[in-house]
Amino acid sequence: MKQNEMTLNQAMRKGVEAHQSGKLKDAEALYQAVLKVMPNHSDANHNLAVLWLSEKNSKPALKLFKTAFEENPKQEKFWMSYVKALAVEKQFDNAMKIIKRGRKLGLSEDSADGLEEQINIINQGKKLETAKEKKDSIISDNHQKIIGKNRETNMSQKNKFKKDVLRRPPKSELNKLLKLYQSGRYKEAEKLALFFSEKFPYDNFSWKVLAGVLQQTGRISESLAANQMAVELGPQDFSAHGNLGVILEKVGRLKDAEISYKEAVRLKPDFVEGHFNLGNTLRQLKRYDEAELSYKKTIDLKPNYAAAHNNLGMTLRLLGRLKDAERRYKKAIKLKPEYALAYNNLGNVLKDLGGLDEAETSYRKAIDLKPDYAAAFSNLGMVLKDRRDFLGALENSKKAIEIDPKLSISHLNMAIIFYVSGDIDSALGSLKKANSIDPRSKDISLLLSIFQGRKSKEKAKVDSNGLSDLNFNKLIANPLILNREVESELVASLYDMNSRELDKTKDARYGNGRCSVDFSMLEDKNPIIKTITDDLTSIMSKAVKSEVFILDSFFNILKSGGGSTPHSHVQNFDEDQDLDLLIQKYSLVYYLAVGDQNCSEPGILKLYDPSEDILPSPGMIVIIPGNREHSAVYNGMKDRVMIGINFYSL
Repeated sequence: MKQNEMTLNQAMRKGVEAHQSGKLKDAEALYQAVLKVMPNHSDANHNLAVLWLSEKNSKPALKLFKTAFEENPKQEKFWMSYVKALAVEKQFDNAMKIIKRGRKLGLSEDSADGLEEQINIINQGKKLETAKEKKDSIISDNHQKIIGKNRETNMSQKNKFKKDVLRRPPKSELNKLLKLYQSGRYKEAEKLALFFSEKFPYDNFSWKVLAGVLQQTGRISESLAANQMAVELGPQDFSAHGNLGVILEKVGRLKDAEISYKEAVRLKPDFVEGHFNLGNTLRQLKRYDEAELSYKKTIDLKPNYAAAHNNLGMTLRLLGRLKDAERRYKKAIKLKPEYALAYNNLGNVLKDLGGLDEAETSYRKAIDLKPDYAAAFSNLGMVLKDRRDFLGALENSKKAIEIDPKLSISHLNMAIIFYVSGDIDSALGSLKKANSIDPRSKDISLLLSIFQGRKSKEKAKVDSNGLSDLNFNKLIANPLILNREVESELVASLYDMNSRELDKTKDARYGNGRCSVDFSMLEDKNPIIKTITDDLTSIMSKAVKSEVFILDSFFNILKSGGGSTPHSHVQNFDEDQDLDLLIQKYSLVYYLAVGDQNCSEPGILKLYDPSEDILPSPGMIVIIPGNREHSAVYNGMKDRVMIGINFYSL
């Protein structure tokens, strides 16, 4: 490698490190130093543009993005950044041209579709702002005309303006518009709604119907803009806020949808659909306690609402309250005997409760009601697998995939059935298909890694009798106690992360304290988290003498009165005896700060079967098998801070 190339690479690496650490001035200087030597350096152009764009310096950033894109057009992040910068500058036509060019280059269709959707939404938003400005301008112009004239003229102008604002289409015409929409005659409804919105621009009803037509005909971004206009013109219209929430939920803007639904039910506290939709959004946001309250409010207002009982059942199952969930599903079915979804969900919770016969009956009823119900076929296949009917399991799983080839759970279930039947190659094929459909699923990624590891062991470790040796290396001690020095900035970074109260976890943790919002803490982009991830991964690999798969990662900050009840980390697939994953599962806890141990409950880590007490010290790492129960109670005056990881050996 030439000396100047080595220098450029070093400068780029240092620039990226400075950028990630928030040292923006240093990063800017390093990127510019690279560009001075190599003006078309694609990464330097792109990264400097990102930095400038974050400082609201979009015009010069746009030139840099263009250079990076032209230099390396097949690099997806370059063209995506370029498109977004064009949108910021309101160059929507140019943005669409770049997206079209990206498609021709064979870049991700999902990314291209997503960008087009964003551009359309932004563009419609700008049009909405323009319309609002025009409306405000009309008001302003009218007021200016009033100024300086006599009182009689003023009153005349004011009255005329009020009439313009209050003018609405005749009631008979509005009824005609509504009937067209309700009867599905969308083309006629759209034409009439557009006519009214132009002739009576301040009438929010026309905009509401137009938004509904656009949504029903698949023009989502246009529907969003029309919904926003309906809310703008009718801020006290609860249904307009509710409709806006629906379209925001559809485009994945769940936080904004939540705001719209809450405004709708504030304006009309007995708005049943508003409470129901709010519950759905909160469930998707994984705020299950709040979702439960919204569904219960829905049911209070409409006790015979079968879908609300069903969705409440789904929420209760996620909260681990299986018997309560079962009761809700049965109530939904009683209210709506042909409710296939509720029968399928009831089958799921019955299976969780160990009632395989009852679960099978429920799945079969769902299929009777809905013969093309792919998920029910898939779930039935798994119940039959648990009952050792492998031919029946395979048949139903294949039927599920035949109905819906893109249902990842069906391919996952098929993989398990193949594996249990001894066909690991077919199992891996099904898992790879499932992973291509849903690459974010940890369950799929876990089994894919586990099965690949087991296949490698089968090939590499064959004893003299020709039998596979699948013994996995155990910990040299149980518990295994290690130590790692704790960086001060690591503790500070955890306090800066989003967190939730321990009592809201609905798991073994309780009391005074906070924890990470989910179980993917180590995926945070903070450089110090990247460092700890690399170090702990190396420590875990050495402990079990293999590569590892990290399933869960989280932090706990215990205050006085915080702790956990006796529990293990057995969950999901771990309980499937056919997969036997527990022989490869482990749990780790890393104590960053032990707090105040001069108290009655110093936070002793209690291990069970056999009983053993460990008093943590700063930097201590404890690794135990995933099925070993443990607990801790802490009441010191200073915070105790720790990181937890559940992982598998491969």
